[in-house]
Amino acid sequence: MQWSGPGISGSVMEGKQAEFLVERQFPWDLVERIGGYGPAVVQRAFAPMEAAAHRPRVEIRREGYY
Repeated sequence: MQWSGPGISGSVMEGKQAEFLVERQFPWDLVERIGGYGPAVVQRAFAPMEAAAHRPRVEIRREGYY
């Protein structure tokens, strides 16, 4: 997925860059969704949250750009 350049909204680029600005801590309650490439990865992401008060949506997202 291309996230900058001609025809790509500046808000897309800024949103992707925000992923790289987190250092050491991030308020967990601000996480809205977690995406993983396949069922095994999604399950690994979901498992530690089972007892958490805040449980963001966890889903398979194959359109990742990494």
